[in-house]
Amino acid sequence: MSVKYPGEKTNMFSRKSLITLLAIITACLSFPASGMAGSLSGKKALLIIAPGDFRDEELFDTQDVLEKAGASISIASRKTGEFKGMLGKKAVATIKMSAIHAADYDAVVFIGGSGAAAYIDDKKAHAIAQEKQGAGSHMSGSGNTCEGRHSQR
Repeated sequence: MSVKYPGEKTNMFSRKSLITLLAIITACLSFPASGMAGSLSGKKALLIIAPGDFRDEELFDTQDVLEKAGASISIASRKTGEFKGMLGKKAVATIKMSAIHAADYDAVVFIGGSGAAAYIDDKKAHAIAQEKQGAGSHMSGSGNTCEGRHSQR
């Protein structure tokens, strides 16, 4: 089932299928192996959410795909605790962004949603992305929340 948010254009692909594809591509690029089942065993992925109004399906579908492939998942945010997504699901962030060492993870995924706009000018978020990029690792982001703001710069 595809979820349509106000102002969001409809296309031929469901949002869930695109998010699942993003998770698979991230996994394949970050963790090359033969086949996906169990191929990420021993690998660590960090999913970074906003402290509220993250895209539920982007977080939970990505988490599901990576966990089914054997990856260990951690969720981080600006602060620890339970946060509610745009569709009402709740997630628990156990790691504060200020404590993140990107080198400790095989993959980092920034989860979208209207709350993710808080990370546009966040120095720690930029440092995490730059550290993963500089290390030749793979970093991913989902959603298009920040698209309009960047196009205005």
